[in-house]
Amino acid sequence: MKRLVSFLHCFAIFQMTMAASPLVQDKEEILALKESADSPITSPNSRSILGFGLMILCGVNRNPLDYNGYGCYCGLGGEGTPVDDVDRCCQIHDACYNAVQNSGSCPFDVAIYVMPYSRRGCLGCEPASYYWFYGKCRNALCECDSEAVQCFKSATFNDAYKDHPQEKC
Repeated sequence: MKRLVSFLHCFAIFQMTMAASPLVQDKEEILALKESADSPITSPNSRSILGFGLMILCGVNRNPLDYNGYGCYCGLGGEGTPVDDVDRCCQIHDACYNAVQNSGSCPFDVAIYVMPYSRRGCLGCEPASYYWFYGKCRNALCECDSEAVQCFKSATFNDAYKDHPQEKC
């Protein structure tokens, strides 16, 4: 199971890296949509990890890969004491995903990493009733991501905690 989650995490990072140029080119469009909260942004191919990355880019205006490996909780896994408020946001996000996974609303354990969801604006989420299937799962994942990005917005990013050694956690 851990290998599968690790593979999915690496795959998502690869996808975000490959998509970095189009994301940056679309940044102005995303920021324009951000100003209009009523404009729906829906991406049927947006998997949960990728959706989270797009939400970070839109909501915080920062490369989502900056958060991978930040502190003790941002990225795959997490243990110890969070190094700062950004890391605490990631710890809360991990707990949120675990709660969704344990709720039984998602069809299988790794669904929390691959289940697509749709958003409204930068940080809004479609209600569970919007989806034909697994609406509770999709909405809950979107809400977890939205809360994390809102948390990131209120926290100060410290470059010193990027690629933080896990043995220090």
